[in-house]
Amino acid sequence: MTPTESIGERLLRLRREKGLSQLALTGPGISTAHISRIESGKRQPSVKAIRLLARKLDVSPEYLETGSSIRASDSLELRLTEAEIQVRLGDDLDAAFRTLLDVHAEAGRTSEPGMATRALVGLGLVAATRGNHDEAARFVEQAIETGNLDPATQPDVFVTLGRMYWLLDRYERAAEFLEDTIEQLENGPPGEVATARSTLMTYLSYALSSLGEFGRARELLLRVHEEQAQSSDPYSQARLHWSLARLAKMEGKLPTALRHLRHSIALLESSEDNVHRARAQQLCAQVFNLDDQPERALEHVALAEELFGAGINAIDRGLIRAEQAKALAALGRGDEALARARESVGLLEADPDFLASGWHALARARAACGETDEALVNYKQAVERISASPGEWREAVQACHGWAALLTANGDGEGAARVIARALEIEWHGTTRHAQADREDRR
Repeated sequence: MTPTESIGERLLRLRREKGLSQLALTGPGISTAHISRIESGKRQPSVKAIRLLARKLDVSPEYLETGSSIRASDSLELRLTEAEIQVRLGDDLDAAFRTLLDVHAEAGRTSEPGMATRALVGLGLVAATRGNHDEAARFVEQAIETGNLDPATQPDVFVTLGRMYWLLDRYERAAEFLEDTIEQLENGPPGEVATARSTLMTYLSYALSSLGEFGRARELLLRVHEEQAQSSDPYSQARLHWSLARLAKMEGKLPTALRHLRHSIALLESSEDNVHRARAQQLCAQVFNLDDQPERALEHVALAEELFGAGINAIDRGLIRAEQAKALAALGRGDEALARARESVGLLEADPDFLASGWHALARARAACGETDEALVNYKQAVERISASPGEWREAVQACHGWAALLTANGDGEGAARVIARALEIEWHGTTRHAQADREDRR
């Protein structure tokens, strides 16, 4: 090969070196005449043609096109790795998704099971980032079913699938899957599986709390705490406090939640995991909005946005916009609140659970702007959805009070009384559930 060798010359040389005729290289859309014109320099091959010819010549498409000596498997892994980095950075997810689909197909043809599995994981992460939870679950399920993944070394993949089940309201499936995965770690060397075990147990506590099993969730988190008592890993400790904060918020124990959140943030400031730091700040904003402290909520919204950066996914951005809109509405900044609330609903519309928070924000923003009829519709949507989640009763009660106040201002005292009665019912069920959980914990 010379530095000036053209693609046609390279094709001719490789074909002769391998003792192949032009007919042997033909395929769909590629005739002997087509190949002859490429070899003579009269035609440039398409990407599809390069891939087919490269496969028949047993070289990489890059080598055929450019003369680079990289092996086909190395080329495939390079494309895969670049796509994986794109996914992690949130950079051009559409291009990354297309590459991962191509890599998965090519890895299947060339018997590269490890890379095929990695491609499936990447596809699942793209779908999860886009909020396509059902699609994400299917991709990650396929990846795990290959048997090429180990929960001890790749717990994040197993956590992702558990989280997708949770977001799809498949709480029982999430708990069952995470419990089975934890069981797989039981016989592993303690030093090697400790971090994975703690991570999976923490996410299992989320599934249990969503099922209303607060006693089991708290017991699990306490076990994690005991196992990590001697750990010097700030990320693991911070995640534990974030989980305890989430559980406390669901139980309506806001001061306890804030105490754990502050501890979590302090620990995370010593690590580089900005996404988890951002989510802790986002949760702080929600707690302060529930506690009618909008100025403090906005402070934490700003911190969350800064920490998330450009790689923020749609769900996280939508939740931030919801808390921002609620705080702005409480401060009488109706137009700003309405813009943020509409953005939130647009971002969260693919997920019914999170969309409820967007509806609540939109209701408060429209009420602040005097759009009474529209606000009443959004309050009803929000309350119906939020009250269906046992862990979010505090927000459901708050939405009911906003709804009732608007009905009263609109002259519908009877309607307001019905909504207040509903708020009392929601609060009674919420506090009763938590009181029962506390009694069980003390036994």
